[in-house]
Amino acid sequence: MTLKENYLNEISQLKNERIERVVEAAKLEFFESGIKNSKLRVIAKRAKVGEASIYRYFKDKDDLIKIVAFSYWQTHANLFDDYYYGRVVNNDTGIKKIEVSLNIFHHLHKNHKDFLKFVEDFDNYFANEVLIPSENSFQEIIYGLKRRFVTMFSEGVNDGSINPEFNGDDMFCFISQVMVSTTQKLSARIGLVNEVDQEYVTKCIDNLINMFIKYVKK
Repeated sequence: MTLKENYLNEISQLKNERIERVVEAAKLEFFESGIKNSKLRVIAKRAKVGEASIYRYFKDKDDLIKIVAFSYWQTHANLFDDYYYGRVVNNDTGIKKIEVSLNIFHHLHKNHKDFLKFVEDFDNYFANEVLIPSENSFQEIIYGLKRRFVTMFSEGVNDGSINPEFNGDDMFCFISQVMVSTTQKLSARIGLVNEVDQEYVTKCIDNLINMFIKYVKK
C-alpha cells in the first residue's frame, strides 16, 4: 500500500468511526428524549463531534433517523435469525413456527427496550410521510422478515394448521404492530423493579400471542 493509499484508508476509517459514534449517540438520545424532542447539537455533544460534522455525514435529522433505523433493524434481524433457527425444526407446523417467532418479544422486552421504543417513535414521527424503500434500507430488512412470516403462514395453510381464510400479509401487519406497540408500552409504563412486575408483563405477552394463535389456528 502506497503512502497515499494508506492516508486515504486512515481518513476513511476515521470518518466511519465518527459516523458510528454519531449513530450510537443518536440511539441514546432518541431513547432518553424521544425522536421528536431530540436535538442534533445534543447528539453531537454525546458523540464528541462538532455539530457541523453531523451535517457533513447526514443531510439532516431525518436522514440520521433513517440511518439509525437501518442500524437497529440490521442488528435485530440477525437477532431474529439466531432466535428462530435455534428453536425451530424443519418438521414443525406453520402455526408452531409462528408461535416460536412471536416469543422473541419476551427477549426484546427484557433486553432491547431501546429498540422497541425507537420503532414506535419512528412510526409516529413519520406517520404522515410515505417512505420509499431503497437499496440497503431498513425497509428491505423489514420486508425480509415479513416474507419469512408470510412463508410460515403459507406453510401453516398448506399443512392444515392455519385457517386458509386469513391472509399472511394482513396478519403480519396486524400482529407486528400489536406486539411492538404493546410490548413497548408495557416495558415503559411498568417499573419492573421486582418479580411481580416481570411476571405480569410475561403473562400479558403470552396472552397476546395465545390469542393470535387461537384466532388464526384451524
